[in-house]
Amino acid sequence: MEKINQEIIPIAETVPKVLTGREGLDLLKSSTSKVEGIRLADFLQTPEGKEAMKKKKIVLAGPPRSGKSCLRQGIKDVIRQIGGGAIYPYMLTACPDGEGAWFQESMNNDPTLAAKLKAEYKSKFTPEFVARISESVDKLSLPLSFIDIGGITSPENEQICASANGAILICGETAVKNNAPAAWKEFFNKLNIPLVAELYSDYQGRYDVVDGIGEDGVFRGSVHHLERGENLTGRETIQALSEFIIHLGEEKPIIQAEG
Repeated sequence: MEKINQEIIPIAETVPKVLTGREGLDLLKSSTSKVEGIRLADFLQTPEGKEAMKKKKIVLAGPPRSGKSCLRQGIKDVIRQIGGGAIYPYMLTACPDGEGAWFQESMNNDPTLAAKLKAEYKSKFTPEFVARISESVDKLSLPLSFIDIGGITSPENEQICASANGAILICGETAVKNNAPAAWKEFFNKLNIPLVAELYSDYQGRYDVVDGIGEDGVFRGSVHHLERGENLTGRETIQALSEFIIHLGEEKPIIQAEG
């Protein structure tokens, strides 16, 4: 019987390499750096920027499955802890995906009920929905508000974000490999909204990477394993990001970039 020669391929060559938090963050930074736009450090020195920071309206954005809902809850919990009740982080759900600000806490308490309610509330963008949310964003008057727009750069989200004055971008591995951060930066450039933070969602990771504030004024870091049901208040990047957001617009930033 003729023996068939079989080539043995090392397992390491057949399994795609998973990016570390450091690698993912570097790739994200490389993607956004290729797109020229509003420089946060310069924006904060303008009369418009200084006025905007009195009523921060910060968009939470990024591709689907990047961990936005978990990040939203983590930021809310941390700010409520470190703010001592003096600062209330208002969360506005601007996407008709059924995940209101109530969803994450409900998921932690009763996943079955939370999933059922999400399915009942889920709908599509309608002119009425977009008009209502756009007006809500425009009228936000609290010192700190976040707007969760979901995962697409659409005309509807352009209209919804028109009155915002800052954006946090979070992207996972697939997104950074596909250069999605650049597309999101272009989206916000079109609306004259500066990115205030760039985050890499390192789902497989075991620790955070905190870069801090760069020369451009943007906070950068990676946050590991954003998973529903977990207490995220101990994540170093979420803690540092929350402090940064609270003090955003003050004369002296509290966190400096490494190196």
